[in-house]
Amino acid sequence: MIRVATPSRESGVFTAGNAIAARSIAVLIGVISSIVLARGLGSEGRGRFAIAAAVLGIGVQVVTLGLHASLPYYAARSPDAARRLLADGVRRMSLASVAFGLAVAGWAALGEPDWYRDCGATLTLIALVAVPAAGLQLLSQAMLLGLGRTMLYCWVDPPVRAVTALTLLALLWAGTLSPASALVASGLVALATGIWIVSSIASGTGAAPHFSEQWSYMWRSWVIALLATMPPRVLTLALPSRAPLGEVGVWGVALTIVETMNSIAASVIAVRLAPLLADRGDGGTFWRAAWVSVAGVFASTAVMCGAVALVLPFLLPLGFGADFASATGIVVACMPGVVAYSTSAMLQSVLAARGQPPSAMLAPSVSVGATLAVLLVPGVQSGTTFAWAYSAQASVAMAVSAAVTVRVYRHRHRAASRQP
Repeated sequence: MIRVATPSRESGVFTAGNAIAARSIAVLIGVISSIVLARGLGSEGRGRFAIAAAVLGIGVQVVTLGLHASLPYYAARSPDAARRLLADGVRRMSLASVAFGLAVAGWAALGEPDWYRDCGATLTLIALVAVPAAGLQLLSQAMLLGLGRTMLYCWVDPPVRAVTALTLLALLWAGTLSPASALVASGLVALATGIWIVSSIASGTGAAPHFSEQWSYMWRSWVIALLATMPPRVLTLALPSRAPLGEVGVWGVALTIVETMNSIAASVIAVRLAPLLADRGDGGTFWRAAWVSVAGVFASTAVMCGAVALVLPFLLPLGFGADFASATGIVVACMPGVVAYSTSAMLQSVLAARGQPPSAMLAPSVSVGATLAVLLVPGVQSGTTFAWAYSAQASVAMAVSAAVTVRVYRHRHRAASRQP
C-alpha cells in the first residue's frame, strides 16, 4: 500500500538512476512491441493502427480534463485526500468519455473523413472504448507523482509493457494479430494497470479540495495538454487524405520511435517535477532547480538524438523490415522537434509547479496554430514533410515556453525582492 501521509524524500541521484534504468527497460520492451506490430501487420495494417492510436491519444487528452496535472498538484498539498481526489476525477473522466465517443461517432458517420475510411468502423469503436481505460492509467500514474512516489511511477511501465509485448507475441503466434486485436490487448492492459494503482492507494481522512477550487488549475492544464499533444496526432489524421495507407504505416512507425525518445525525456521530467511541486516557495532555490532541470533535459535529449541518428539507418531496417526503411528519414527530420518538444515540456512543468499561470497556455496554442498553418501549404504531402512540420511547430513552442517562463521568473523575483 502507498502511504499518503508524507511523500518519500528519496535521493535525487538514486531516483534519477532508477528512472533512467526503468525507462531504458520500458523502451527496449516497447521497441520489441513496435517491431512485432510492424512485421505482423504490414505497412497498411500499421497505418490503420496508427490512425486508431491517434484517435485514442486525442481522446485521452480530451476526457482527462486536465486532471493528469491537477491531481498531482493537489495531492502534493493534501496527500490524505489523494484517494478521494482520484475517485472524483475518474467519475468526471468517465462522463467525458461518453461525450467524446458520441461526438467522434457522429463526426465519422456524418462527415466520413478520410481517416475514418481507412480506419474503419470496428477499429474506431475499439479506440473509443479504450479511451477511458487509457485515461484511468494516466490519472492513476500521475497521482503517484503528487504523492512523491517517483520510484513507483517509473517502475510501473516496464512490467506493463512486458505484458503488452507478450500478448502481442501470443497473438502473432496464434495468427490472430490485427490492428483491432492489438488495440484491444493494449486497452485491457491499461485498464488492469489503472485498477491496480487505484486499489494500492490507501484511503485518507483529509478533505479534498472542492471542484470549484480545482477547476481554475484543471482547465488551464487541460487546454495546455490537449494542444501540446495535438500536432503529431493531427498530422496522423491528416496524412490519409494526402498519401497512401502504406505511407501512413511508415509514418506511424517513425512517430512511435519519436514518441519513445520523448518518453525518455519525460522520465527525467517526472523525476524533476516531484520536488518542484513540493517546493511552494518562489525563492532562488526553486528557480535554480528549475533552470538546471531545463538545461539537463535539453542537453540529455540532444545527446540522445545524436546517438539515435548514428545507429538508426542500420538498426531500423534490420528490426522493422525493408518496407519501413524510409521511416529513418522521417525520424531524423523529427529530431529537432524531439529536443524542442522535451525542453518545452520541462518549461511547462516549471509553470505547472507555479500554479499554472494563464500565460502557460500561449506556447501550446501557438504550436497548434503553426501545425494548422503548415497543413495549408500545398506541398506538404508526405511523411517527411510532415516530420519537418513537427520539428517547426515544436521549435516555436519551445521559444514561446522559454519566453513565458522567463517572464514569470522575473515577475516573481521582483515581487519577492520587494518583501521585507
